[in-house]
Amino acid sequence: AAGLTGAAAGGLVGGLVDIGVPREQGERYENQVRQGRVLAAVDADGREREVSEVLERNGAHEVETH
Repeated sequence: AAGLTGAAAGGLVGGLVDIGVPREQGERYENQVRQGRVLAAVDADGREREVSEVLERNGAHEVETH
């Protein structure tokens, strides 16, 4: 999330692209945020599977890794 702190000035898509999210998906995420959904970015540091499982167990939808 720290990498997205400057995204408010440059747009969410730009911040997401900067951390490795493909532009197309970044645009989709931005549209979903504008519709009121919540976007969480987590630096899983090699523990992507474990982090994904925790998020899904707690109600997260569309958990993806980049």
